[in-house]
Amino acid sequence: MAFHWMNASLEALASMITDMKSAIIDLNSNVKTIQMDLHAMTATNTDLVSQLAAKTAAYKELDDENIYLRKQLTAIKSKSNDNDTTTNNTLVIGSSIVRSIDPSKLINTDVDCISGGTIKDVHKKLTSLDKSYDRLVLQVGSNDTTKKDATAQSVINDYELLLKGAKHVCEDICVSSICPRTDKPLSQEMAETVNAQLDQLCQKDPNLTFSNNDVTFRLQNNSINTGFLDFKGLHLTKSGTNSLAQNMKLVPKPDHKSDITKMFNPRRNPNQSIPQRDATPSSKNENWQTVKSRNFRNQRPNPMTPTNNKPNVPSKPACFLCGETSHLASSCWHPNAVRCYSCNQLGHKSSRCNNGSSPAGDR
Repeated sequence: MAFHWMNASLEALASMITDMKSAIIDLNSNVKTIQMDLHAMTATNTDLVSQLAAKTAAYKELDDENIYLRKQLTAIKSKSNDNDTTTNNTLVIGSSIVRSIDPSKLINTDVDCISGGTIKDVHKKLTSLDKSYDRLVLQVGSNDTTKKDATAQSVINDYELLLKGAKHVCEDICVSSICPRTDKPLSQEMAETVNAQLDQLCQKDPNLTFSNNDVTFRLQNNSINTGFLDFKGLHLTKSGTNSLAQNMKLVPKPDHKSDITKMFNPRRNPNQSIPQRDATPSSKNENWQTVKSRNFRNQRPNPMTPTNNKPNVPSKPACFLCGETSHLASSCWHPNAVRCYSCNQLGHKSSRCNNGSSPAGDR
């Protein structure tokens, strides 16, 4: 009986082993199936990756072609604007950077200067225009970069809102980049970042044209051309204003092609005689007497005048437009020869005058 029980146990064990072998065979079959599926998925994934790479390359080519066509369209529109000067009404609006542009010397151009104006001020002004224009030129943002809590992104956000509002006023919009400045380095650094992002915005919109003033406001060594800025390093000189107008593609009248700026009032020369009223006028037409101001400049020796203690040294070649020895006339920022306030002659400044004549007044 014990033998019969052991025989039954062995048969049961053999049946279990047979079932396990069958399960292992099924498991191996399932593993092979999974491996085949995995191999197929790997091949499919590789194919999808290659397709994605091809699509990306095709998209890049289309994007480059789109940018190229957009630039061509902008150039054609710009050339058309240059040729069609009779019907193209232009508005130049911005901060005091545009204050020296004389609209009377331009064809069909209005200039709206907002002293101390910001991007929001220009946006507000555009909403209240009572005249339609074919072209709009924006020169603003310099004052925004000087705000205490300003960031490049906040300036860009304000500019995007300005551009949305400007599109309701005019379809052809020129974004004039923020002009370089030397008075506030941090503001200049922020302005460079803003200009780069404005350039990208204009490339994406065919109705926007970006005018990069750095092309003409910087020298070959990438330094700022200080001849385009006033003594404070912010506002523009005559040369700077004329260069800005050329970058904006403003059309001057035939008689003012070389200069479209307003009459320039220079700072009073210390050597100039100051007219004062007579305390006791003798007639209805009051008499005037001339009182010469104190000349502090003449109290110091002129570095251009040789003295007995210092031998004459051959001087460097000087620019025949302004008399400076730091450059030649080919790179001078003065379009014409300057006039000396002291001797009234051309070719040098009063600070470089050696003629010793009496002051001739401002010119």
